[in-house]
Amino acid sequence: MRMAFEIWKEARRYVTTRNIGGISDNPAFGGGAVAWMPGRDRCLIESWPQTYSLYSDSPYENLIGRDVRDLPDAAYILPTTRSYFAAAHDQVPRLELIEALMTRLDGSQFWCRYERLVLPWRTSAEDVFVCSVPLVRLVRSR
Repeated sequence: MRMAFEIWKEARRYVTTRNIGGISDNPAFGGGAVAWMPGRDRCLIESWPQTYSLYSDSPYENLIGRDVRDLPDAAYILPTTRSYFAAAHDQVPRLELIEALMTRLDGSQFWCRYERLVLPWRTSAEDVFVCSVPLVRLVRSR
């Protein structure tokens, strides 16, 4: 997380549209999500978290470009993206502690506690992206 934050500070929160996708590929960002935040009420998936091999019954590649409101578990996703909107609007990073009940591919469930750093990026005066940098702290059985 510290390295991701330092890269963000050094870049002065600016990135080009050509290399925004490189954020999700950079190990310093922990394989988290990248979302485009056009306007104040939309959150479009630019890069899905690499920690998800499958989402619902669709491969994650099918979700690129979709609004989070249109995802199969929008009821769960929408509250978790509030910090994306706040970071995009305020143009300041956010650090959160999240605890979530997660489901493995075999259907078994587990609790996961993780920190998430949300960093806002600008490509122009109007275009804002955010990236999510996860750091797992605890995994325990249900």
